Amino acid sequence: LGDKSGSQDGAVVTPKQRRRREEFQHRLDKLLELSTERLPVLPPPPGSALDASIGGRVVLDMASLRSVQKGRRRLFIEMEQAEAGVWRETDHWNWALAQEKATDGTWSRPHLPTISIASLMALYNGLGDHNVHLELPAVSLLEAVEVVGDKLVQSGELPAEALPQLVAALSSRDAVGGGDAADESALAPDANEEAALLLLSHVDFLDKPLMSFVRLKTCLDLGAEGKTPVRYLFFHFGPRGQAAASEKVGKALAGILLDEDFISASLAASSSRHFLRVLACQLDCMTVVPHSHMRGHETANGGGSGGDRATDDSSPGSGGPLRRGA
Repeated sequence: LGDKSGSQDGAVVTPKQRRRREEFQHRLDKLLELSTERLPVLPPPPGSALDASIGGRVVLDMASLRSVQKGRRRLFIEMEQAEAGVWRETDHWNWALAQEKATDGTWSRPHLPTISIASLMALYNGLGDHNVHLELPAVSLLEAVEVVGDKLVQSGELPAEALPQLVAALSSRDAVGGGDAADESALAPDANEEAALLLLSHVDFLDKPLMSFVRLKTCLDLGAEGKTPVRYLFFHFGPRGQAAASEKVGKALAGILLDEDFISASLAASSSRHFLRVLACQLDCMTVVPHSHMRGHETANGGGSGGDRATDDSSPGSGGPLRRGA
């Protein structure tokens, strides 16, 4: 929001601009309070930073985020994407927070993740008996890819002649997530964590996206950050022109996998249908805070009026501070 007494370039802030900033901060605080409110079915982990607040403001304290109740399962989640056969890590999630990795290798500041509703439904509708594999006894990434590809061919989603290209797309992956040493980012995995590895390949030989979810019978070292053993794999193959949509689907799954209750329930799933019921239950427990514009504050002496809001630079598309978001 910048300095409330002046803009970042040193220009004087008018009373109207200051009022809008204060209104935006008030709205943001209310949204954060709602997003951290305990829900009756899946409450946030007791003692986590998302429960704590000081003066009505949510405090993201890394020490409390790293503390997990005994018996609860937590995952480190890493997403890698391939364009023209070149793989790179783009995002990771841990302790209910997310980070993005720039092309120069630097990480963004940790922040609360967001999920696209459309992508969440694309994930749910895209998973079924044919592409959910539980307790897969693979001993390598290549073996897991071959099993996944064969099942996609059998279900009719993948043409048999495209199977070698699909396998080759994953075979080109090297360990890109810092597998030799723990990453120095704020969300680097702990020594006792397991990982979920989300692999997104943007290719030319498909005209529609394909996906598969895998729970491995035995964790594998697949080059995730800090050599974290991988328990879950998610493959998403999509047309090159739909890379942004593929990325949103991966982020939707990552947001779900951050929930420790979902991880515990999914580990108990003994079949693909059981897993899909767990996923459906998770969606049923999720809450969306809808977007709305707040009316301007009206003072008793007429210092602010509803008419002023007609030219408010917070309207959609104006580039102002109040913007639509999912």
